[in-house]
Amino acid sequence: MKKLSRPGLDDLSLSVLYDTPDAMPSDGWTDNAVSVQLELRNELLLFGTWDVAVRLGGKLLQPLEPWTETVVYSENDCDYLEIDAPLERDYRLQRHFLLDTAHRILILADCVLWDGDGKFKPKALEYESSLLYSPALRAKETNGAAELAFFPSKSAKASPLFRVLPLDLPEWKNAVTDSSEIRTEESNLTQRRWTEGRALFTPLFFDLSAKRLKKPYTWRRLTVGENLTKVPDDRAVGFRIQLGKEQYLLYRSMTPLANRTVLGHNLVDDFCYGRFDTKTGVDPLVAVQQEIE
Repeated sequence: MKKLSRPGLDDLSLSVLYDTPDAMPSDGWTDNAVSVQLELRNELLLFGTWDVAVRLGGKLLQPLEPWTETVVYSENDCDYLEIDAPLERDYRLQRHFLLDTAHRILILADCVLWDGDGKFKPKALEYESSLLYSPALRAKETNGAAELAFFPSKSAKASPLFRVLPLDLPEWKNAVTDSSEIRTEESNLTQRRWTEGRALFTPLFFDLSAKRLKKPYTWRRLTVGENLTKVPDDRAVGFRIQLGKEQYLLYRSMTPLANRTVLGHNLVDDFCYGRFDTKTGVDPLVAVQQEIE
């Protein structure tokens, strides 16, 4: 088990359990052995399994090896954990856990990668995840937007406790295509994605600041450039998140390391999470450079 928290700021913590040796996939899941527990001000917001299924051409891809811890990072008030497991048909699944305690932000993300050699032959790639949240919470859609706000279930007039932004989806529901969806049912937050690309990245962005929830917010998928050319979404993606006056950048490469540009910020990282500074531009809080084999 890994616990992501900060001394002196222990009102916010995330625990991740992923090394259960006898847990086997079942009920149509590629993996159902990863559990998360998110605690905020002594209240459990998330606790239970974070199930995931990856299918190729409708067939469930099974893991070939147990989870391996590939990155552990703790600096700049951020704690970051990445775990990795190879799947059938030359695919790989990486799961990301990032807790920015100082700014009250949690990012949970999955990345499906193709490790094959030779020419890639497009085939329907399907992703589904189900994250269990506390039954003491109720989820509510907001004004036709794709995000979800979570409230105490016992109080109809209570203020929201946190908000989840599905960054991989457009902000407004009328722009969401039939290739992606997010919904809640019976205390499960479910996300689905369909593509014919060689890889995909599906981040969930949790805003855990009660004060900030009252301020305007938005998010956008960014254009990633390499050699003056737009990079396809199955090779690299970038997102800008604005919460009040605060702005954040999230970037993920799905290829071997390459020199790319996002919003004028030059990147050679595999994974990058940063905060925009009005004087210096992007201040990277977590930057991972790790070759994809």
